[in-house]
Amino acid sequence: MNTADAIGVARTWVQKEATRTPGFVGAHLRGGVVDQPPEASFPAWSDVDICIISTHPAIARRKNVDVLVDGVLLECGFSSLNQYRSPEVVLTSEVSSQLRRNAILADPTGVLSSLQDVVRREYSRRRWVVARCAHQKHMIEKYLELASAGVMIGALRAFKYVAGIVAVCRLGTPTQRRCFTRMRGHLLELGELDLYEQTLDAFGCAHLSPADVDLFLDYAMAAYDAALQVRRVPPSIGLRLHPYVRPYAVEGTRELLAEGHHREAVYWIWMIHTIAQFALEFASSGKDRLSLLAAYNRLLIALSVGTPNAVRAHGERTALLTKRVFAVVDRIAENYAD
Repeated sequence: MNTADAIGVARTWVQKEATRTPGFVGAHLRGGVVDQPPEASFPAWSDVDICIISTHPAIARRKNVDVLVDGVLLECGFSSLNQYRSPEVVLTSEVSSQLRRNAILADPTGVLSSLQDVVRREYSRRRWVVARCAHQKHMIEKYLELASAGVMIGALRAFKYVAGIVAVCRLGTPTQRRCFTRMRGHLLELGELDLYEQTLDAFGCAHLSPADVDLFLDYAMAAYDAALQVRRVPPSIGLRLHPYVRPYAVEGTRELLAEGHHREAVYWIWMIHTIAQFALEFASSGKDRLSLLAAYNRLLIALSVGTPNAVRAHGERTALLTKRVFAVVDRIAENYAD
């Protein structure tokens, strides 16, 4: 199967199923798949991200849903039509990086196609690049505020946006699993690899060996498998806990390892392990829960976020790093025509 085939499965599902969503307005691709050549091989374990747009308030607030269709994993998110109310609104958001591509899956009202021409024409203008970078900066600051309060999620989650802002200023699409590898590619082209190494160091994975990362993947998947047996999980993370999602979690990591990106894989491993661990803690049950928690804590200690004080110090280092990242981003943005 290639990327075009996988997108075809997504388009057929949207037209048969998603169009019956109350208040359905349209749907489009999102995430890394929008940048893939149609003829590129599509791994059996990978997923296609979809955004379903609705005028119904309850639908727009829904959490993401995973659906397995004809062997293709679809991750379906939901958005309000309000986020597509004008080209100006779209151009300041990540949606613009998707609509500038051939990402529309269904558009019965013509809303998306009417936006697409403007987005494609205006996407690289300086004011819109600066506005999208401003959103990334806001998200970084939001998570660093959590880190300053000793909240571990804030310290590490901020790096999705630290990496993402480099992609945004380079007119790319922010991703999650490959956030660091894409950041590296952009900074390599800019001659800023030192900044990339500083980023990995600030995240806490620069010192880890391939053997270390292999072990942390084993820990994460053990927790994931235990979480699959738990009956009661938080709705916010339940979407990622299914047997048919497991290959995406583990094989997506192994792909990075096979490419020699063991340090870059640590963010994704942390995400997998965190989802699983939260499910186990929420249920206060699960086989070997305490030993799995100890393994999770070893990962956090390795990333220098094992205690609230360590998290605060981690956040302070990240804040210093972001000043350097923002300086590069601002310099690049100045080169775009307005």
